[in-house]
Amino acid sequence: MDLATLTGSSVRMFGDTCGAMFSNNEELKNLLIKTGDKTNQRLWNLPLWDIWKDDIQSDVADLKNISMKPIGDCIVAAKFLEQFIENHPKWAHLDIAGVAFGSVGYATEKAATGFGVQLLADLIENYH
Repeated sequence: MDLATLTGSSVRMFGDTCGAMFSNNEELKNLLIKTGDKTNQRLWNLPLWDIWKDDIQSDVADLKNISMKPIGDCIVAAKFLEQFIENHPKWAHLDIAGVAFGSVGYATEKAATGFGVQLLADLIENYH
């Protein structure tokens, strides 16, 4: 499982309401959604269809980590990351770009929210 702020694309879709989730495993997806709802660190599942794999093909490198299209950047970024999981059967990428910074109770200005920490702690604590 990885959490990253790879693109602004998920911010354009969801703003600061939730993280974008990509996973190759239905059980893990459902567990993350349930845990996100429970901890108020919500996630929304997006597809990892192979149609986006063409966007990371390169003429000069093994892969490229950017799409030249103006759409779907967070999905293309997730497809890029998926190439490095070595066929692990339970993988999830959480794009937390929109929820990583915001208004929080412990700071007078916008600050890092720690999004995902409670979610992962609850997941480890309760679903082993």
